[in-house]
Amino acid sequence: MSDRTTAVAGAVSPLGTAPTGTEVMAVNSVTLPSASAGAALSSTFINNTGAAASIKSTSGNLYGFCLTNTTAAPAYVEFFNLSGTPTLGTSAVAFCVLIPAGGNVTMNPPPMGLMNFSSGIGFAVTTAENGTTAAAVTGMVFYK
Repeated sequence: MSDRTTAVAGAVSPLGTAPTGTEVMAVNSVTLPSASAGAALSSTFINNTGAAASIKSTSGNLYGFCLTNTTAAPAYVEFFNLSGTPTLGTSAVAFCVLIPAGGNVTMNPPPMGLMNFSSGIGFAVTTAENGTTAAAVTGMVFYK
């Protein structure tokens, strides 16, 4: 074989020869979940309460949630960008989700967070959007 100026010798493998070397390893590598605690999401169990709470007091990401409203009225799940406990009706709501009466809402954790919170992750459930009255739900919140 020639590039018309210099002969190229042995640079082309015959068909059917399997590639070798570390390049094959890099192409075929698969990242498996880690057993280390740093790789896992954290979770908080919400036990039939809507009381305002600080889920995480430092910056982090909301990854998902599964919450059930067993009451006969709609409930508003609210997340706050705060390092402490939110004040219902006063603290600015960063993310709000309506759960219908007797319904549930599930946001499965995706590879990337749903939302970033630069100060911390606050949580509450109210009877009205940005309301002052707590409502009860049960479920889990996933964050990191």
